[in-house]
Amino acid sequence: MEENITKKLGLRIAKLRKERGWSQIEYASRCGISANYVGNIERGEYNPTIIVIEKLALGFNMTISELFKF
Repeated sequence: MEENITKKLGLRIAKLRKERGWSQIEYASRCGISANYVGNIERGEYNPTIIVIEKLALGFNMTISELFKF
């Protein structure tokens, strides 16, 4: 069964964050959101709004479209 977009996004964010050697706390700080929220997104438990998705992309210094390159 194909993974849903929420799970794919969470896995992508976790991968990018770990590649940079950042903790969830450090990445959350860069994004201006809580570390708990980042954890929930990474596990695919939350479906972030477009505003949060923009913050997540900017936290990696990338565009939203780059963030969604699975």
